[in-house]
Amino acid sequence: MKRIICLLLICLLLGACSKEANAPADTTPTEPPYEAQQPTLSPTEPEDPEQILAYRRDVVEAEMRRCMSTLWTPAEDITYLVKETDEEPITMVAGRIYQGLPYTHASASAYSFFTYASSQDEDGVYTISDLTGTSLAGGLLARQGCDCADTVLWAWGKVSNSFTSRYTAELTEAYGIVKVGDYTCDIPKFSTTTKPICKENGEDVMFAAYAEMQKGDALVLYTKASGGHAVMVVDTLIKYTEDGKIDGDNSYAIIIEQQPASQRELASYYNEEIQKTVYICGAVDSYWTFNTLFSKGYMPVTCKELVDPSPLDVESVSFSHTDATMDTLHQTSVNASHRIAYVTITISKNDQVVQQATAYGKESSYRQFSMYAFFDPLEQEVMLGTLDLDSLKSGNYHCTISCRLATGNTHTVHEFDFKK
Repeated sequence: MKRIICLLLICLLLGACSKEANAPADTTPTEPPYEAQQPTLSPTEPEDPEQILAYRRDVVEAEMRRCMSTLWTPAEDITYLVKETDEEPITMVAGRIYQGLPYTHASASAYSFFTYASSQDEDGVYTISDLTGTSLAGGLLARQGCDCADTVLWAWGKVSNSFTSRYTAELTEAYGIVKVGDYTCDIPKFSTTTKPICKENGEDVMFAAYAEMQKGDALVLYTKASGGHAVMVVDTLIKYTEDGKIDGDNSYAIIIEQQPASQRELASYYNEEIQKTVYICGAVDSYWTFNTLFSKGYMPVTCKELVDPSPLDVESVSFSHTDATMDTLHQTSVNASHRIAYVTITISKNDQVVQQATAYGKESSYRQFSMYAFFDPLEQEVMLGTLDLDSLKSGNYHCTISCRLATGNTHTVHEFDFKK
């Protein structure tokens, strides 16, 4: 008899376990995940025009420096191909400390990359968790990391929305870029090398243009083979010859750049402050002479907001369908006055978060984001978090959609209640 009772109890327990396994996923609120503190653009500026421009240049340089100087370490090895045609992958090794964002063609900002930060240690080193090679690899799903022009454009994006350039070939006046200096360049979009342009203008004209560069300006060259290169200038030093001309050998620009060579060569240095070896992505505070700039074909450029102290455009975001529900959300889009870094959907119940997912902007969309990304099976491979409506238990929920812009500021775009 006792044996029969025991068997019955076992069967009841197994049945209970089976029902529990088939039940909807638990949506019990949990502690919010770690969130890296990232800088935002102040809503106010100085009053004096010169101080306004100086302030904006400080902001732009700081963002460029943050992108290429912040220390981080991967929780797991991350291996990826910069281009799908590459033979040798790049591997970011777990436990190694890296300086700057990884080089990719994802066209992403530092704001996006550090959403993957799970902690920060006493040395200021972020741990990056759950980031896979898929998000970095060349191809349609690349969503994290940046290349040379990306770093400059995102840094300018802290204060500027006047340009439409997406990559190096578009760093021209036709895309809202402003020349620094009095050289001639009437090409709407680069398709051949810029070296002849520098030679046609002449050394004196180009050196004078280089001498006008200020913190936050950029240098761009284009070659058909490589697609070109862009860097940010953070300072210059001008020397003159005895006859009063600019000395190209001893005058130089100090630059910050993103480039893949450092990663491929495993370039590193010993960081005295934290007393650890740090591996370099890109380069910070490199010295380039004017002769080097001229011989390679670099041209100095900037964005309008760094030369025009007029008030910045007010940030704004809008939703394509203000009556959207969970059933129609996939048909909507977010539109913004400034470039979109990422969009986040937060599902809460009784004011407690039960689900959260973040999807990232594409180079092709810039200031518009399709909400279909959250429902696209491919896009879900490169999202942070999960939007799984089927797993929600019965009840009343609140959905909030927020958008982070290149300025660093986050805006609530749309919110509504729904029932499951």
